[in-house]
Amino acid sequence: WINIRISKDEQPIEKPTLSLEEARKFSNGFNKPEYRLLVLLLFDSGFRVSEMLSVCKRDLAWEDYDEGQKCFWIKCNKSKTEVRKIPIPLFTEDIQAFVNSIFYQQRGEDDKVFPMQYSNLVQRFKEVSKKVLGKIVTPHALRHSSATFYSREYDGNMPLIAERFGWTFSSPQLRTYIRRS
Repeated sequence: WINIRISKDEQPIEKPTLSLEEARKFSNGFNKPEYRLLVLLLFDSGFRVSEMLSVCKRDLAWEDYDEGQKCFWIKCNKSKTEVRKIPIPLFTEDIQAFVNSIFYQQRGEDDKVFPMQYSNLVQRFKEVSKKVLGKIVTPHALRHSSATFYSREYDGNMPLIAERFGWTFSSPQLRTYIRRS
């Protein structure tokens, strides 16, 4: 018999992910618009929850995106890896509605877009996801979902994926999602 071992790097652990449609359904399960948008932005940006909770009003901007198209861009200033600014094109209408809301309009440029506590957020995610999707969804599961979605969208383009998620080229996470694309 030949003993063949597959290295840990070649055996990615399956992580729970949501499809674009499930993310939308999950978002719609929340009553408060800031929670609805938070779900959509975590899915679209792939930010870590700590990165998203540190986003200020000035970090969300409407800018050129692709071939004369515009979309919102979000800047991550407090990252575990690197500061980055990325496009968030999937939910433009939802973001625009939120930006036009009284809640958002009353925020100062240096105010957090999502003034909430991590522990409360996790508890709300657990309650709403169980009710709406029949399974528990964590904020970090939306990062996995985003990485899965964009790895396929970018057809495994390492530089684009690494930049979007704040990974180095030697990152095991980057290799995991490139293989899945």
